[in-house]
Amino acid sequence: MGDSSHELKSSSSDLKSNTKRKSVPEVGTETLEGTEGDAFIISHVECPVTEELRNQIPKSSSGNRDLVTAARGFHLSFYSGLIISTLERAAYKWGISVARHPKRTILCCLALTLLSGFGLLRFQYESDPTKLWIPQESNFIRDTNWMKQKFPEQLRHNVVIYSSENVLSPEALREVYELYSSITKIRVGNYSWEDFCVKIPRVNSLPAAAQLGSDISPMALIKEEILTMKQYCKMLRILPKICLVRSILEFWNYDLDRHLPSNFTWIDVANDFKGEEFSLSPYYGLDTNYSMYLGGVTRDAEGNIISAASTILHFINEKPVGYQGEFDHLAASRFEQQGGIKDEGDSANRLWEQEFLAVVRKFKSRIGATVTFRAERSFSDLSNVAIINDVPFVMVSCMLMYAFVCLNLGKCDVIEMRVYLSIAGLLSIFMAFFVSLGICSAFGVLYSPVHNLLVLLLQGLGVDDMFVLMKMWNHLSSHGIAFCDGSELLPLHRRVGIVMKHAGISITVTSLTDFAAFVIGGFTVVVICLGLAFVTLGAYGVSQMRQHFEIAWFLPDESYLKDFLKDINDYFPAIGKRGFIVYGRMNHSGLVHDLRNLDEKFGGQTFVTSVDSWSQSFLDWMETFYPSEQMNDFTFAERFSQFLFMPSGAPYARNFVFNGTLTCGEPVPEILVSRTEYTMREVPTSNARVETMLELRAIVDNSGITATKSFPWSFEFSSWETDRFISGELIRNMLLASACVFFVTVLLIANIHASFWVLVCVAMTLISTTGLIHFWGLTIEIVSSLNLILAVGLCVDYAAHIGHAFMTCDGTRNERAEETLSKIGPAVLSGGFSTFLSLSVLYFSGSYVFMVFFKVFVATCIFGLYYGLLFLPVVLSLCGPPPYFAEVSCNDREDKGLGETKESKYNPAEEAHGHEDIL
Repeated sequence: MGDSSHELKSSSSDLKSNTKRKSVPEVGTETLEGTEGDAFIISHVECPVTEELRNQIPKSSSGNRDLVTAARGFHLSFYSGLIISTLERAAYKWGISVARHPKRTILCCLALTLLSGFGLLRFQYESDPTKLWIPQESNFIRDTNWMKQKFPEQLRHNVVIYSSENVLSPEALREVYELYSSITKIRVGNYSWEDFCVKIPRVNSLPAAAQLGSDISPMALIKEEILTMKQYCKMLRILPKICLVRSILEFWNYDLDRHLPSNFTWIDVANDFKGEEFSLSPYYGLDTNYSMYLGGVTRDAEGNIISAASTILHFINEKPVGYQGEFDHLAASRFEQQGGIKDEGDSANRLWEQEFLAVVRKFKSRIGATVTFRAERSFSDLSNVAIINDVPFVMVSCMLMYAFVCLNLGKCDVIEMRVYLSIAGLLSIFMAFFVSLGICSAFGVLYSPVHNLLVLLLQGLGVDDMFVLMKMWNHLSSHGIAFCDGSELLPLHRRVGIVMKHAGISITVTSLTDFAAFVIGGFTVVVICLGLAFVTLGAYGVSQMRQHFEIAWFLPDESYLKDFLKDINDYFPAIGKRGFIVYGRMNHSGLVHDLRNLDEKFGGQTFVTSVDSWSQSFLDWMETFYPSEQMNDFTFAERFSQFLFMPSGAPYARNFVFNGTLTCGEPVPEILVSRTEYTMREVPTSNARVETMLELRAIVDNSGITATKSFPWSFEFSSWETDRFISGELIRNMLLASACVFFVTVLLIANIHASFWVLVCVAMTLISTTGLIHFWGLTIEIVSSLNLILAVGLCVDYAAHIGHAFMTCDGTRNERAEETLSKIGPAVLSGGFSTFLSLSVLYFSGSYVFMVFFKVFVATCIFGLYYGLLFLPVVLSLCGPPPYFAEVSCNDREDKGLGETKESKYNPAEEAHGHEDIL
């Protein structure tokens, strides 16, 4: 082998001047070029052609020598080699261009970055879950858009829950009243609570009602001919209107000083409630179930309420009359300071809610009671606060990554720490992120809270390229490749060109031979068994993985809204989740009985707690006051108008859209759209949620009601719709991603056998990762699914580098596996560790999105490195394919007189001169 090497070196210059080479595509780092003389080049080393070797080279029809390959599928290797050769040639040109014109290159990069910044003029931050997580062609999106178009009004609900040992004690009730009084005194500019609240007429202030008793309904007065409908409508226009706040305080007419003497005890209060749990509200004149405002109720043997653990105050707001947006700038600035995302409500209400939250926070109980609360703006305020609060973690991650890059690129001395080089490398990563953000914004791509994580992911992955380039640069000097004939230094632009050409293929020469030999020689069975154990345990975890999602997961752990949601579920499960059955244009007079039957069937479903049926209330009202009257279009229009202006029917008026103005004393105009409100209790599992949603839709679809449009709707369906598709979408996308990975791997590695084992490692990594996150407490939902799909692209890096490097090494399988780990192992390990380091600070995050990101990608790094650096080399050492250039097996090369290719290193002078045609 030594003589052969000497002969190669001595004949090098003659061959360069006397031979005309015909370029043949490269495969990996090795090339073989046919010549018109009697020499050819393998691995960039000119070798004499012996008669034995000449007979082993297949001939083409033109007489030229073709690629020597034992790889399966010659054409696959040929075209893959063509691609790699083209990419290497382009990279070499680019490296030379950059080195010759560094200032121009830097200015072009800065100009591209600045130019991309103009795309940020169209930057849009989107946090609406219906736009981010739900397919836009789904039933929920279609129905929601239709609902918003037909019912544009925006009522805003603000709720307080007061909890104590017994909220019916006089002391507790007085604290509730103090809280109510403080909230109703809130002002925003010149607007008071009376400007914000939803108002209804106080019908028990009618003169006749005052004479006969406040529990006498107006319709009874009309029926007894004490009052005519015309007189009632006239009085209704001048009746005082009062703010609608639903609470237990209605029972005492919001006047505790008068109705709750100081010497009262909780027993006296309980006695007041006996027989009055369902009664007419003395304040609003509405039929009221007071138990709806109490939670944790205790009853006596007769079923009467004697105590309760909590009570609720429900404030209902709407846009102030005459509001012209004078607080828009103020609301936006305060809103942004809180880190929230702007909701669709008017700025005046958002400011009122801000004061509402401040007032409730300041409340201090004298008897040890607790208060939880929510405003309409609460979720939009808090949904991203955790991510915004995690900015310090991102900064810490950047500093850790900077220190790690300095340690890897430089040396531990003052001269070669390469501080500025590390800064430049990290700056290039952030410039790439900025350019991508600008371009995507220019094309209208929305930026969501999840995109905040891309900085960390790109930082972890981006430094890998820095390691590759610098280790190849160091490789030139440490192995004498930077010098022609061992003395003359190659020009800078050629050295940079060589680095750019080989950086993607020959990454590092840091020696892990001892470690590799130890692992492969001593622990082959252990590595395989441990890998199979991981994947078996992972498969069990996958089988136990459940599909589940709660919107509250997006909230910070210590947020007031989480406490409120807990109290709602504990004390007021019947309030549940609101929804509507929505109908388009139809013949209401002819279908009112069918609508009532549908409401009854709807209310009989397992998870439906109540249906506020206007059709049932209207028919009951008709049965009371017009029992013998036949229903037709005319009588329906007249009676339904009366019903909607009575206390029992007035709350339903907002559930109709008329083709005209609804006027007291006149028949109702044509009804264009109507809806019926219902509530559902908490549905425990994702499967039950999907089944419930589909059942409710089927009930409406099969009701036989002939309307232009009919469907059940609830905001809860937004996440339930995602639950319906997420498992199938996850499996489909992971299979598609894996198929794409396999296709690209086969194309570039050019060997189906090696590509198969790479795909096996990817699959085992994904199975192990998914199983681990199950034991780590995660479920299948939109955030975890997105991260698992991204993990496909991350975990393939580890195995693909090892598989490709194995194909470029010669020798026995064991020797090739050891050399593979020696060449590529440190770069793969550094890349995996850099990704782990970038994500490690997220362990301390309080954001659900960040925690899912951390768990999925840490698991991917751990298992990706294990299967890539340990499992795959062991498998390839046992049953790996032959290298690219091996007509005969590696074990027979010495017998055939071919020697060991791994001892043949390419000539740097040939490398430089070989590219003169490019220059």
